[in-house]
Amino acid sequence: MTIVWRCHANNVIQVEPMTDLTLEALRSELAPLGVQLANLDAKIALLDAKVSGLDTRAAGLDAKVFGLDAAVSGLDARAAGLEGQISGLDAKLAPMRAQLDGLPLICRSLTVLHQETRALRAAFNDFAGANVTAGEIEALHADVNTVQAENAELQLRLATVERLLAELRGARP
Repeated sequence: MTIVWRCHANNVIQVEPMTDLTLEALRSELAPLGVQLANLDAKIALLDAKVSGLDTRAAGLDAKVFGLDAAVSGLDARAAGLEGQISGLDAKLAPMRAQLDGLPLICRSLTVLHQETRALRAAFNDFAGANVTAGEIEALHADVNTVQAENAELQLRLATVERLLAELRGARP
């Protein structure tokens, strides 16, 4: 006696003795399997198409990421160039700082000169009544010029020391 295994849609296996197996009976038994195989082939083809689409999208994403990497490295190069330019500007500005340190002193000196000019006018008016020699006036001018030069030099040195001290502390003037 021969046994035939029959598989149903609900996954139940039915065992029946094989009695009359004809070609037509075999075809009718295998037809649902053929339909199921065709459905599986269609589903597999659909999955293959979806996987192919995902592969294409992944390749597109890879290209975009590569483009972003190139853009970021370009930005890094530009930032390095800008840092170099800023360093160059700092080097160019260093000598100017020394000159700028003297600007407040020049302003103060001009103010003092204006005051002294007014004082000299008043003094000349007062000298009109007294007998002062040219040598005495020349000696006074020399003394005043020496004191003013020393004072301006000391003020410049003090301003430079204050700026350098502020830079050492990390503060910009």
